Amino acid sequence: MKLTNEIIAPTIKELNNFLKTNEIDKERQLMHCLLIEDLMGAYCRDEGETNFTIKTKRKWNKVDVILKIKGSKCDYIEKNKDFFKFSNIEKFDKYPVYKYANGYNIYIFTSIIIQDNKKALDFVKKHLLKEKAALIGGVVLRFVNMALAVIEPLLSAAIIVAYSGSQIEKIIIIAALIMGNALLSAFITWAASRLLRKSFATMIKEIQYETTKNVLRIKTGYMTDKGHGVFTQRLTSDTDQLADHFDALLASSTEIFRVISLLIAFLVISPVMFVFEAIVFGIYCIIQIVQSKVLTDESRIVKATAETQAGFVGEMVKGHRDIKLLHSEGSFLKNIRLSINNNVDANTNMRYRSMKYIMLRSSFVGVTDFMYMGILALLMVFFGMQPATALTLFNYNGRVYTSANAITRITDTIYNIHLSAERIYQLVGGKDYGKEEFGSTHLDNVTGDIKIQSVSFAYQRIGERSVPVLNDVSLHIHPGESVAFVGESGCGKSTLLSLITKLYDPDSGSILIDDTDIRQLDQDSIRSNIAMVSQTPYIFNMSIRDNLSIVKHDVTEEEIIKVCKLACIHDDIKVLPKGYDTVVGEGGVTLSGGQRQRLALARSMLKDFPILMLDEATSALDNMTQAKVQSAIENLRGKQTLIMIAHRLSTVINCDKLFLMSNGKVIAEGSHEELLKTSKEYRKLYQEG
Repeated sequence: MKLTNEIIAPTIKELNNFLKTNEIDKERQLMHCLLIEDLMGAYCRDEGETNFTIKTKRKWNKVDVILKIKGSKCDYIEKNKDFFKFSNIEKFDKYPVYKYANGYNIYIFTSIIIQDNKKALDFVKKHLLKEKAALIGGVVLRFVNMALAVIEPLLSAAIIVAYSGSQIEKIIIIAALIMGNALLSAFITWAASRLLRKSFATMIKEIQYETTKNVLRIKTGYMTDKGHGVFTQRLTSDTDQLADHFDALLASSTEIFRVISLLIAFLVISPVMFVFEAIVFGIYCIIQIVQSKVLTDESRIVKATAETQAGFVGEMVKGHRDIKLLHSEGSFLKNIRLSINNNVDANTNMRYRSMKYIMLRSSFVGVTDFMYMGILALLMVFFGMQPATALTLFNYNGRVYTSANAITRITDTIYNIHLSAERIYQLVGGKDYGKEEFGSTHLDNVTGDIKIQSVSFAYQRIGERSVPVLNDVSLHIHPGESVAFVGESGCGKSTLLSLITKLYDPDSGSILIDDTDIRQLDQDSIRSNIAMVSQTPYIFNMSIRDNLSIVKHDVTEEEIIKVCKLACIHDDIKVLPKGYDTVVGEGGVTLSGGQRQRLALARSMLKDFPILMLDEATSALDNMTQAKVQSAIENLRGKQTLIMIAHRLSTVINCDKLFLMSNGKVIAEGSHEELLKTSKEYRKLYQEG
């Protein structure tokens, strides 16, 4: 492949997808992508068009990226250490290895896959023990069942001997014991499953609830980066699978005692066959354990690609209307085809690897069975072993493999428990899912005074350099004041509102509410005192009444009707099939854009928020309805600190103060009349509007 400036971006994107799929944490992804991008750029600049290859390898708990670039010998990283400092190269798990061979500069970058197994298992254990009595009862019954499993092969051996000696009475007694053992085992299995399921059900409920609670604390930027497919998969599939894995683990553990009893029987009957069977059993288990480890690593990739595919499918369902209207089916299908291919290929690769081990195990069983039968024949010919004894041992041999399969599935199950627990725990305590952090200071009576002091901010995404959005912004909004941020799209207006509500944290500077830095305030002081209505508010797939009561659970019918009338949505609701009990579909799809905005506005009015922020909250309204809503907003002036964003300046010219923004800065402030006199940029914006 030729190294050109055009090929760098898609190569880095593909590399980032690989690192993400293999669950390399966000910081390491960014470090690798930035370093390799600049390294390729440096060679491209100095060497011109040249050949290159980039390969990736997964080895147990680490990933290697191997970059080979043809050219004269030169270690650009060593040569330009100062330039590469921004990549935090000293923080790499292993400093990039450089070597020169066959005309190629070769770099090997290594990343460790961070696994919080102990913390993850402690997290699961805490919830598993919520129904401690049921769990212990179920485990005890499983152990009783294990004891019955030990008896079963001994009874089977005894009845074979009885048949060989034609001892009818003994055959009947032993057969009755075998039946009784089977019936008792079946009852105990049922009782144990009932108790264990009770424990597992509580575990699932508690884990799903706590994980969901933590997801709501994840920073907005991380939620945007990951996409909702990741959270859906882990909150549902992984928690359900976790209970199944625990159940399978306990069930497979039964086989341990069965194997012990079989090996004891071998030792008693024939020490020679005991040694042979112990060796065969050990080798068979090793093969299965290695398979489990390899396939667990593959399973990580499969789960990650499944999350990506689920994300695309979710986007399709949510955005199907826009996909059709934009006639972008082809482009969307191209992306979803890639995600489907990646998921299916990952599954197929895992199955191919599994088939190799299945073939190895089958071959091993075939060879050892041949050896086993040969040894039995030799023991009969040269050492006088009785046919009944040989038959008993032959019968035991098949059971050893059956038990070995079950026991080796224990390791497989343990790995799956680790994997599911780890994926769930990442949402709770993983570095890739940073949580919102609040202070401990609580404000009881917020007046709505807001000070923004030298605030700068840039959005950061995986594999990309940050792009500045706000640059040294300072301003003051007084209590009860109505203000508006105006300016061209992309100047930072909405971002500023997101910072005030602490959806994002500023990179530098500070934001104060009632002279207290919001970093020191607790969550309740911020979120219970600021209401925000966005341009595209999310309406939940529930009834209109429930959409309103989610803000205030004890809201009365009178309060609901009052705010809906203020927001000019009451008359629209009354003509719906079930009125306020009408379910509006996902995202409020059955409502018009204007109805969604008005419903969101009504929702924000249910609580007496000292600060109300409207981000283009009337953009989807017709002129008549907007006039009514504008009148409702006018009624709020002086009672709340009112902050608005609007492209149509006619909706905000009556504000006490306007802040004109451009390129992430406030370039002018004042009333509408003042800005018309003092700011040519504002005059131009007003005339164009």
